[in-house]
Amino acid sequence: MSEAAWAARAWMLDLDLTPLGERPEAFNANTEALRREYAHLSDQAWNQGRAAFLRGIAATPRLFRTPVLHTAFEPQARANFARDLARAPSHKNPRPLCFFSQNTPCIHRQSNLNN
Repeated sequence: MSEAAWAARAWMLDLDLTPLGERPEAFNANTEALRREYAHLSDQAWNQGRAAFLRGIAATPRLFRTPVLHTAFEPQARANFARDLARAPSHKNPRPLCFFSQNTPCIHRQSNLNN
């Protein structure tokens, strides 16, 4: 992949993540919209899946690849994750569930986009 193509791809990937780094009010509104979209999940399944997603993404060393969006959104995204995880309900079975089926465990893979 050319350097220009990689830069364009990194920009698009970062733009997709910007809602995670919005002000708390916007982040919360987006979370509520997502919850409505996944209304077929029980509250327990939603909370488990969301907490697993937040823990996984919060564990990444750097969310945004482009310097501009990293500077603009990363600190608030991390604060949003920490705030939501601090108030997330605790569950005996923390295994993440896929949003497609309440009975299907999710498979999480980290991939290197440089490949």
